[in-house]
Amino acid sequence: MQFIRLVAVLAALIPLMATAASARPYGMAEVLRRVPKRAMPDSSSTRPRVALKPTSNKFRRLGRWTMASPYADSLAASWCGASISFCFSGSYLSIRTGSRTERKDSFNGGTPMIACSVSARSEGGGDSSTNENQVKTYDCGPSQEVVLVDEDTPTARPVPVKITLTLVDWASVFELESVVVDNEDSVQAFPDDPRSVRVLAIGDSITAGYSDGSQPIPLGCLSAYPHIAKAQLHARTGIELELELVAFPGVTLVAPTPEEADEGAGQGMIDRFFHASQWSDGPAALDEQPSIIVIALGTNDDAQDVSPINSPQPCMLSSAHPFPDFTADSDPETTESAEQVSVTRDLSSALASLRSNAGQGVEFHEWDIGGDLRREHTMDGLHPTIYGHHMLGDTLAKQLTTLVSSIAVS
Repeated sequence: MQFIRLVAVLAALIPLMATAASARPYGMAEVLRRVPKRAMPDSSSTRPRVALKPTSNKFRRLGRWTMASPYADSLAASWCGASISFCFSGSYLSIRTGSRTERKDSFNGGTPMIACSVSARSEGGGDSSTNENQVKTYDCGPSQEVVLVDEDTPTARPVPVKITLTLVDWASVFELESVVVDNEDSVQAFPDDPRSVRVLAIGDSITAGYSDGSQPIPLGCLSAYPHIAKAQLHARTGIELELELVAFPGVTLVAPTPEEADEGAGQGMIDRFFHASQWSDGPAALDEQPSIIVIALGTNDDAQDVSPINSPQPCMLSSAHPFPDFTADSDPETTESAEQVSVTRDLSSALASLRSNAGQGVEFHEWDIGGDLRREHTMDGLHPTIYGHHMLGDTLAKQLTTLVSSIAVS
């Protein structure tokens, strides 16, 4: 029996977690890179193409996808990190977006909506190991056809490659209506890797790859520390993480009181986790079956003065300390780094509370992966730069290595 391990990173995971949405507005200019409209060739000279529904068993889905309509087979994703993968060998590939596709929040730091990664299968490998070799980003609109591969694309080849489409922007809803290809046989299901380990990361703006606009996070959540850890761990061990995210900027751990909500407190993950998206009150289809859960929440509760009285485990919150805010410790106009503020608190009561409420076989780990971060590794004193995310991800991968390796061989 495979035990679920809960990696409780509640106090020392990142020494600079997300700021309160109300206290630090996201006021940066919107940067859009709209997909250019392509002139359609004359229909008489084109071969008939096949539109595959994303609900087909040819596609592997990770993250939270919901049926966009009870009358159609299109799927919608609202939580960043949701992805769909498949093997492709052909000369044409496009996607058709649904009418629900939209950017919900324009103050997203210029992060594109989706990313398409192409991975070549390893030579001589009998498993599903891959080598990333190309990632392109796209901003999509509703009811649009986005061409990903055509005759002029270097990836158009008869050798199968792995295609992964990912919603990388925390501020968007992406509806996938169909995947269009030359013929149905050019898409095949990607083989299962028996050594893969599924990980669920729950967090806020750091986990979602938030940018304040001053420095780009070019691939959104794919540039954030959980995906950096995934890549580093695969390079070290050859083990593939099936990584899922439930993360959103400004989210608190617990739900604020009505009075706190009126004063601008953000949404509570303790409620939003069970919803289809941060934009909807519809129930989520909780089909995640992770072996490891990484939790990085709690700082927004302190920053927004959210009371712990709504928590079913108040002692856990009382022990969770906010991560350091470098904005108060150094001049943002200088490159001098502030002294690292010690935020270590006794988490014994928090972990004891979690253990008492958990079933048998659940393990808890507390890791400090941000002890080496300084102000110059952040863009605003709180949110990591690309380099900061690499530091966090590399340290997290080192911590996860033993745990993941033991699960992969079990």
